[in-house]
Amino acid sequence: MVGAGVVMIPGLDPIGAIVGSQYLQGLFLPIVLAFIVSLASSKALLGEHASPRWLRLTGWGAVGLLGVLNVLVLVANLLGLAN
Repeated sequence: MVGAGVVMIPGLDPIGAIVGSQYLQGLFLPIVLAFIVSLASSKALLGEHASPRWLRLTGWGAVGLLGVLNVLVLVANLLGLAN
């Protein structure tokens, strides 16, 4: 409902709003993924069903990679290198 209301604001470019929304979701993705990896790795929470070591390493690697890519995107935007 909120998204529909925001898009209906007069003079707002709806495509720009969609792109901006996706940009923000991409910035928050490593934070959310870190919580997911942390919870999936918890032996106290999941017992024998917790993620194995190789999957934890892969998950934390993905978190790190996404973090680096987000920093690069932010730097490119701040320097005016992005479209």
